[in-house]
Amino acid sequence: MCGILGSNFISNNFGDALAIMNNRGPDNSSIYAYKDYQFGHTRLSIIDVDNEANQPMIFDDILIVFNGEIYNYKELIISEELSCITSSDTEVIIRLYQKYGIDFLNKLNGMFSFVIFDIKIDRYFCARDRYGKKPFFYYFKDNKFIFSSSIKSIIKLLGTTPSFNKIALSQYLQYFVSLNEHTFYNDIMKLEASSYMLLSKGEIFIKKYYKINTYKKISDEKVALDNIEEILYKSITSRLVGDVEVGSLLSGGIDSSLISALYTNISGKRIHTFSVGYSDYKNYSELDYAKTLSKSINSIHHPLEISKNDFLDVFDNVLDAFEEPHAEGQS
Repeated sequence: MCGILGSNFISNNFGDALAIMNNRGPDNSSIYAYKDYQFGHTRLSIIDVDNEANQPMIFDDILIVFNGEIYNYKELIISEELSCITSSDTEVIIRLYQKYGIDFLNKLNGMFSFVIFDIKIDRYFCARDRYGKKPFFYYFKDNKFIFSSSIKSIIKLLGTTPSFNKIALSQYLQYFVSLNEHTFYNDIMKLEASSYMLLSKGEIFIKKYYKINTYKKISDEKVALDNIEEILYKSITSRLVGDVEVGSLLSGGIDSSLISALYTNISGKRIHTFSVGYSDYKNYSELDYAKTLSKSINSIHHPLEISKNDFLDVFDNVLDAFEEPHAEGQS
């Protein structure tokens, strides 16, 4: 998890706005200014933990700030014959842009939101992953452009809080979430999942680049199960490409237990598993189930039991971290 921030104007509050996202990236924080443009990045080091992979990253008049992880970046270096100086997945995105322009997004297997600023043609190219795993908010009004991983950072740069978005409230009351491009703040928008955005000469263009195929049907149950197992193995394996150790959240339920078991099988070592349970509401706590699975796969287990008071003590902080109303536990 990293934080990205940028604006097409110079602000004395830029450093403070970036610092809001230090929790997203405690390993490095950097700001780069070019003419009237500012770019910032807070980094959580996962792939290529050396300083050479810090951001904003610039090669050949192409600047990028990137939040996420590209699981197939090593395969892309080989298959696309990319010449990279660093060992980072960030540079791979730049090299793909140099080779294909904006037409490379479907080559990426990963979770991401990024902004490429093409200095030569003075253009922003912004994109978000297929399922919107990584956040991307932006403000564009009166030719003032701000993008960020955090709504609070945008508000800090604006210097004022935008008015309340009643459309988002209506959506929330019906679906427990704001939909499409809406946030709870007027003029602060979300770039939708599987979409990219171009901003050049004061004009914005947004387009979907991916749509899930829901029409493929398999009538043979054994074939379907074999396919699912193969996909699960490939999915978990691809998420282990980082240069730091990966842990597994283990609730004790079917999905997290299956993932932890497969991870153990793939890695061939004792993995770290983490669980959270409740001391005051034993009926809702799955710590015992998680412990049973942990023993079965011989993981290094880290259970955490919290009380009602522990929850209440951090409740305000949790709401603040969400930035918008959140339906979890409210339905």
